[in-house]
Amino acid sequence: MKLAVFLMISILLFIPLANACKDIIVTNSATKGDYNLLMKVRDPSRPGLQVLFIANKGYEYSYHNPWKNEPWIFRLNHKIIGVATQGDTPPNMIKAGMLMSDAGIAYGDADSPTLYINPTRHAWDDFDWLLYAAENASNEDEAIERLKEVSDMHACGVGENLFVVGHSKAYVAEGDALHFVTREINGIEVMSNYPKMLWEKRAGKRMIASSFDTVYEGYVKRWQVVRLGGLAGVRIVKIGSNWIMARAIPFGAKIKIDEGKGSKVGDFWVELIKCEGKKAMVKVCYEYYEWENEIKRMLNTSIGVEDLMNISRLTTDDLHGLRGMAEGSEKAAMIFKIPLENYEKLTMGWFAPDAIASIFIPVHIADYDINDAYENGQAAQLAKTILQKFGSFDFSRIEKVFLNENEGIEKLAFKKDDKASQILTISDTSMQAQALLIEKHILSMNEESMDKFLSLWDKSYYKTICNMEKRINKMDPQSKKVIVSVALKMCEARVKIEKIANGSDYTGQYERAKELAQKGKYKDSLNAMKSIFSKTDESLFGITHEKKRRNDITLIAVMTIAVLFMAMIYIKRRR
Repeated sequence: MKLAVFLMISILLFIPLANACKDIIVTNSATKGDYNLLMKVRDPSRPGLQVLFIANKGYEYSYHNPWKNEPWIFRLNHKIIGVATQGDTPPNMIKAGMLMSDAGIAYGDADSPTLYINPTRHAWDDFDWLLYAAENASNEDEAIERLKEVSDMHACGVGENLFVVGHSKAYVAEGDALHFVTREINGIEVMSNYPKMLWEKRAGKRMIASSFDTVYEGYVKRWQVVRLGGLAGVRIVKIGSNWIMARAIPFGAKIKIDEGKGSKVGDFWVELIKCEGKKAMVKVCYEYYEWENEIKRMLNTSIGVEDLMNISRLTTDDLHGLRGMAEGSEKAAMIFKIPLENYEKLTMGWFAPDAIASIFIPVHIADYDINDAYENGQAAQLAKTILQKFGSFDFSRIEKVFLNENEGIEKLAFKKDDKASQILTISDTSMQAQALLIEKHILSMNEESMDKFLSLWDKSYYKTICNMEKRINKMDPQSKKVIVSVALKMCEARVKIEKIANGSDYTGQYERAKELAQKGKYKDSLNAMKSIFSKTDESLFGITHEKKRRNDITLIAVMTIAVLFMAMIYIKRRR
């Protein structure tokens, strides 16, 4: 009987988690600017297409008492924008896996399996936990108090790691129906679906090690078993001149590890430091302890949104056999950026329906609209199709342009505070529409055409438009149409923002560019748009392109005169 129980527990122990959300917090001096960051790559427990939603302040919904079938009425005291599985958005019950509020707070979670749960069918899930905090919390400490209330009510049907990041503080909380502990984060924190502070309360984890960060480093001999304080461990099967063979116990395949390398062995990470005859020096730790450290090594001390975009796309191969950040389909990612000032309007998220097969697009808490495709699942389905066709796709050139333009727009919105919501919504929905046009076109292109197409994007809208204008005649007919359509989306947003911010009206010039495009005069259309961007870059952001051109002409003239002067001297000396 004891053997049967041991085998059952062992089998459960060594079955990998089907769902593993990954969360990264970056705060204070670890960021590149005056903001804090929270990224979550979602591995949804409620599978399906991942969508965005807005729920405004004052929104009311009915939910049940966590112990009996008794309706409770809730009301949002803060506007929220989040990510949920299609169908889990208003008017249905909100089941957001990650969200932000107009209090300047972002929330994420990662399930942490435990037996300390509410066993009834009325138990609340992880999404209820997040929503209960976000709807009322006006600061980070209030958010933690609200999360603790869920544990105090013994409401939850699942153990959770909960992530709260605001403009002044950041927390990680670990909780279940009986326990709730927190720690404040200053710097970088990486975590997934396992406990740290509550490790001793998780029987399954105690079978692996005595604590999350237990490490063995020392010499081993053949057949020796290394344990970290639990029943499970690693057996050293063979020792070669510069390699070892290791196997997880009680179950596991033999894994060869070369000197100076490491490998995942069951639930452990085993690294071979050196071999010395019949013994070897090894390092053994819990696999996710190494996983965290490996990701932290990849993050430098000055981290921005683009760095987290890159991290979100790490594969198992990138992480030496450890779990990749984005695996399979429907793994949405959201990178929340919470500024230290004006967070009520400038708190934002960069959303990708699939981190490795779609373009990260911006959405600000001040936005009053989101492109329909990101709310109804079409954008997520498009990402899924790209993933199925290509496996993954690099859209980083487009994202660099979006990031750069968004930075300027946020500075403008900060100055034009009373018009911030309009400015941000126009800019964000334009980028969302551009992303859809680009992704749809990619599906119909060959590799050579893709490279030519994507190379057009360069740092800013203006430089991108210049590239488009120079190279449009070298593109295939369908690409020409898409390129100009994307450019018109950029230009339409710019004209609207200029009118709102400064009162200048370039609608006539924009309509002229649109008319030229409809007639197939793409180069002329792009040239007209380039003129609009040149003027509005200066009026909105203080960027002068004409001056640079005049400086270039002056430099060429000076160099020409210098060359002629030197030539005259040379000729005179020859005579």
